[in-house]
Amino acid sequence: MPFPLSGTERGSGGEDLARYVDTVARHAFKVTDGDVAALQRAGYSDDALFEATVAAALGAALGRLERGLAALRGEEPVSSPPDPLSRYGPHPLAPSPFGRGGTREPR
Repeated sequence: MPFPLSGTERGSGGEDLARYVDTVARHAFKVTDGDVAALQRAGYSDDALFEATVAAALGAALGRLERGLAALRGEEPVSSPPDPLSRYGPHPLAPSPFGRGGTREPR
C-alpha cells in the first residue's frame, strides 16, 4: 500500500505545517492532539510530523543556547538569531540531497 503524500508533496504549500512548526519552536506547550490530528487529516505522515517536530524543537533549543552563551560572553543580542550551526557547514539532519528522508548520507 503506498504512503499518502503530505500537503507539501501534493503541492498545497504547507502553510498548515509551517504554523505547526512555528508553534513547536515558539510555544511548544500550546501544541494539542487536535493540531497533530488536523495535520494527519491533511495528509502528513507520522514520520513527516515527527521529523518536523524534532527539527523545530532542536532548532529552537540550539538558537536559545547560542543566545544564552552569547549573553554569558557579554555579547550584544542580535536582532535576528544566528543559525548556530551555519559555521560548521551543512547540518547532518538537513534534508538529504539523495532523495526523501531527514539525514544526509555519511561521508
